[in-house]
Amino acid sequence: MINIAISMRLSSAVGYKERRDSIARDWPKYFQKEFEGCNYLFLPNIENNIVEYLNNWSINVIILSGGEDIGVYPERDNTEISIINYGLDNKIPIIGICRGMQLINSFYGGRTISNDLEFSKKHTSTHHLIEFKSKFFEVNSFHKNRIDENFLNKSLEVYARCNEDKSIEGFRNKDVLCMMWHPERELDYKTWNTKLIKEFIYQK
Repeated sequence: MINIAISMRLSSAVGYKERRDSIARDWPKYFQKEFEGCNYLFLPNIENNIVEYLNNWSINVIILSGGEDIGVYPERDNTEISIINYGLDNKIPIIGICRGMQLINSFYGGRTISNDLEFSKKHTSTHHLIEFKSKFFEVNSFHKNRIDENFLNKSLEVYARCNEDKSIEGFRNKDVLCMMWHPERELDYKTWNTKLIKEFIYQK
């Protein structure tokens, strides 16, 4: 049985002052279709207290979801950093999606490049081809920041690149699997993408 823990974005309520944890409804649909029979748990942004929370559940997969830029909500950043440490300490596979990939890159000492308008135009709310295993696949793209390859941690292997500008679209090591695209935001889920994720999960 797969028990998946997934982080949530932090946002402000419209019309009055209140912080909310939320997650796109795409995720439950994705889990139910591609990981039939799995259990999934949404993780609140409670910073260091998230470790005690996680200890109450038998989690064997962690997903860091997409959302706002790193630094916008420190509570989320701190929560997800604690989640990464928890996953590494307990040998739980960690999957980073878009923002999640960028945070994992930062955790490993990397950095992202922002304010590149030309890059942002090509990668925000678009589709493009990536090269993966010497083949080309179309993926969605909702990010405006680019992984700076000059600062990529040596333990991270680049496994996917944008075919057009060769920017990093996916990296991994034995502990983490990251992708800049959103597998949950497809109308028809990609068999190759589900296989990529499952092979990473079950290698542990």
